[in-house]
Amino acid sequence: MNAPAPAVHISLHSYLKQIEGVIKRSFAEHLWVVAELSEFNVRNGGTCWFTLIESTDGKEIAKCSAVMFGSVSNVQLRAFEQVTGSKPQPGMKVMLKVCATLHPQYGFQLQVYGVDPNYTLGEMHAKVEQILARLKEEGINDRQKTLAAPAGFWRIAVVSPDQAAGLGDFRREADLLERHGLVSFHYYTATFQGEKAPESIKQAFLQLYEEHGQASFDAVCLIRGGGAKADMAWLNHYGLAKLICRLPIPVFTGIGHERDETVLDLVAHTRFDTPSKVIGSILRHLQLESEELSRSIELARQLIDQTLSREETCLVSLHGQYQNLSQQRLSNETLTLAELSHCYRRGVDDCLNRHERQVTLWQAQAQSMARIAAERQRSLAQLSGAVSGAASVSRS
Repeated sequence: MNAPAPAVHISLHSYLKQIEGVIKRSFAEHLWVVAELSEFNVRNGGTCWFTLIESTDGKEIAKCSAVMFGSVSNVQLRAFEQVTGSKPQPGMKVMLKVCATLHPQYGFQLQVYGVDPNYTLGEMHAKVEQILARLKEEGINDRQKTLAAPAGFWRIAVVSPDQAAGLGDFRREADLLERHGLVSFHYYTATFQGEKAPESIKQAFLQLYEEHGQASFDAVCLIRGGGAKADMAWLNHYGLAKLICRLPIPVFTGIGHERDETVLDLVAHTRFDTPSKVIGSILRHLQLESEELSRSIELARQLIDQTLSREETCLVSLHGQYQNLSQQRLSNETLTLAELSHCYRRGVDDCLNRHERQVTLWQAQAQSMARIAAERQRSLAQLSGAVSGAASVSRS
């Protein structure tokens, strides 16, 4: 039995070469394409390798690789960094001038001839505006601004990358305050760049908020300091901004750029350019508090001196009045006592005279009664003698 004749065919290489030709003829023109960087690497000679993606509602709908050779990248990356402050990084939205290519061995990819830094910068700003608009719609965008400024600084939470240069600047002053027992600082480490940054910072905030329930913080300092401007893009995160808006503790930011702001700067209670300015503000507050306390102490001392002087004058016056009243009262009581003594003596004399007259009267009465008794006794004697004589006569 004869085997069937093989179907008409070509090799894979030939097939891909045909497709390569079609792509070159059909897509020869360079076009600007917008995508998100998923990966970005610079290799020897300055050749840049990109992985580009496009997502809708969090679902990836397109993906491809791209390359920019050193002869182009040396110029394009320099211009990109001058405008945005850093090299391209994963997570950035970019606009690339590309041309489609297909190589039989290496497959399909885009060759990059230009990068528009202004588009990436605009996307950064647009993302901030979108987050702010969403927070405003929810009515919480300025909630931090309405919190009262700390009346004093006793316990402060600090969220920062570990070993950050800005943290060292901050701690030079903070450690001095802590050694003197003026302020207690509590540090929480978080990642500030890369796709894990928002979640890392969120966990630090959740931890400090839990401890805030046990012993309240007066403020939270969110500091970074240094680093590329584009690194700040990781901080333009809706969930993180919302968390800060809802935090009932004033948040001070010192992320480290004078001209460029993140959404966290815009929703925080107070924004500073650098960590050094954050701790500097706390120092100034403590100095003003110390000066105010000194003025209050001096005012209190003056009031005490005035009160003591006034009370001393009052006591001297009262002492004089007491002496005068005492002397007057003593004089009055002396006169009263003399009068009472005179009255007493006069009363005693009157009483004695009355008793003496009464005794004299009683003596006179007694003498009269004695005379009367004597006369009666004589009369009785005479009567008795007369009766005896009459009896004698009768018997005779």
